[in-house]
Amino acid sequence: MKKQFAFILFYLVPCLWAGVVLGAGVLAVFAVFDVPENQKVFAYAAAARVFERLSTIEWGFLGLLLLSSAVLGFPPKRTFFAVTVSGVFLIQDLWLHPSLAARTAILVNGGQLEPSLIHPIFAGLTLIKLTLLFGISFSALNIQRSCLDRAVFAPSK
Repeated sequence: MKKQFAFILFYLVPCLWAGVVLGAGVLAVFAVFDVPENQKVFAYAAAARVFERLSTIEWGFLGLLLLSSAVLGFPPKRTFFAVTVSGVFLIQDLWLHPSLAARTAILVNGGQLEPSLIHPIFAGLTLIKLTLLFGISFSALNIQRSCLDRAVFAPSK
């Protein structure tokens, strides 16, 4: 029973995680670009707060993903994808988030920013993370389908 729950959790958590990233992250980014120029400072500050909260939530999702992988006995493919998602998230949260927060503070205080590749790198890593998360979730459909096929086509006794 514990392994069945972990299996469901291993595939449900990435789908929920991707949904939260898409929901919060995309809305925050669009909010920044969809406000009048005189309200940009508020939009930058609000988006920074959203990404702070999103980071906290993502730590919880990461913990659940790794815990479910551990309960399942660290199957090689699942563990590879879980570790890859973990690596992408850690790069984002431990390196890029502090840099982006510092850049946001400069903007909020009326300063000018030097050109930087931090935003495109963050966006690229987010796309990689989302692809991995959706890949983990959708792979459950294939596993479930193959189990159903075996159940339907298995000879009865």
